[in-house]
Amino acid sequence: MKALKIFFSLLVIIFSSCQHSAEQDQSLKPDRIILSIQEDPTTQMGITWRTMQETPKSLVQVSIENSTPDLKETAKTYTAQTYSYNNGKQDVISHRVTIKDLEPATVYAYRVGDGSNWSEWNTFETADKNESKLSFVYFGDVQYGFNTVWGRVLRQSLKACPNPAFFMYAGDLITTAGDDLEWEQFFEAGDWVFRTFPILATPGNHEHFKNNGAYGDLAPHWHANFCFTENGPKGLENTVYYTDQNDVRIISLNTTNLLTPGVDIDEQLNWFKSVLENNPQRWTVVTMHHPIHNLKGGRNDKTISEILQPIFEDYGVDLILQGHDHAYGRLVDTHKKSDKYVGPAYVVSAAGAKMYSFNFEDWADRLATNTQLYQVIDIDGDELVFSAYLVDGEMFDQFKLTKQTEGENIYTTNYPRQAEDRMELGKRARKGMSEEDIEAYQTKVEAFFESNRK
Repeated sequence: MKALKIFFSLLVIIFSSCQHSAEQDQSLKPDRIILSIQEDPTTQMGITWRTMQETPKSLVQVSIENSTPDLKETAKTYTAQTYSYNNGKQDVISHRVTIKDLEPATVYAYRVGDGSNWSEWNTFETADKNESKLSFVYFGDVQYGFNTVWGRVLRQSLKACPNPAFFMYAGDLITTAGDDLEWEQFFEAGDWVFRTFPILATPGNHEHFKNNGAYGDLAPHWHANFCFTENGPKGLENTVYYTDQNDVRIISLNTTNLLTPGVDIDEQLNWFKSVLENNPQRWTVVTMHHPIHNLKGGRNDKTISEILQPIFEDYGVDLILQGHDHAYGRLVDTHKKSDKYVGPAYVVSAAGAKMYSFNFEDWADRLATNTQLYQVIDIDGDELVFSAYLVDGEMFDQFKLTKQTEGENIYTTNYPRQAEDRMELGKRARKGMSEEDIEAYQTKVEAFFESNRK
């Protein structure tokens, strides 16, 4: 009997030891792996990941993809930087590395880990410096529904753009600053896409903490998850930056910072002007969170438009991709400085579950509400084609900008304002609206279609 008790005690000890070892290995396992765009995507790539505790080493192995299982034999090893941050519940470890010695137009395999605990091998492709065409996917706010309805939008976008240079997010990727569960669900939805195609993102107001009703500090998850190129102004690293690819300069602005009380906005604005003045690229695209033209009723703050719109027009920015208002609106500014000049094209879009109704200010060429969309931007030589798609793949909106020798654009579209729009209010937009409000909305819809403006 005594021998039997000793036997069972040993079993318990062995089981507990194995369980502890498994839990320890799990805490050392890399997760939340994501690629971040860099200044020169032909030779550079940023990689970040997380572990639940400090690891003996922080390594990335990178090999030119050779279609064999023997990738580690040809891999080059890089050491990543690490730091601890509090995810709202506990301290965890962020790992980050920027690789700067890659070959253009090359498919690479990579894995991250500590030498014993590795991720699976993933792949990415560097940009081709001799390629004239650039294609990427743009999303408005995700914010709600990333673990229920947004993931399918992301995956469906790869049918229209199967090899995007990057995925662009115009802020509010999540809804609650510092909420680790929301980021967990965001990464679950993105999964292998995040590990294969780099992300280019600008922060929204929901990535910032609130401070007495005003915008406060950026939540730690942003810097933990992303390592964008560090060519922006001091103090705004990882949120304000630019990247050049295939004769296009793409610039991320932090509009939440511009709206934060007590902030010296000149630092960001002066940097922005200098990046525009010293721009050798033919096309200029800006992404930011708060839109120049608001879609949602009651948002009459003109601060962003007063600050930025004159700069866009003075420096000939071609396309501004925005979020914040949870609906779709598109305007191409046809104000002419000459017979050929077309000003910036402004777009607001939404990718997640949260949807707003409109204020129907007379600026939009195309509108939609209660509609999840993804947008594909194709730029090739002197043509920029913007296409907005419904989740089923049907094209909802499209326009083209054709660049002239002097730098002006000619604007064409097959989707005028009178075309069938998705204007039906969803249940989220109806929430809090009275019957009178809904009737007034329908009256505005009818007036919208009666307009002759295209």
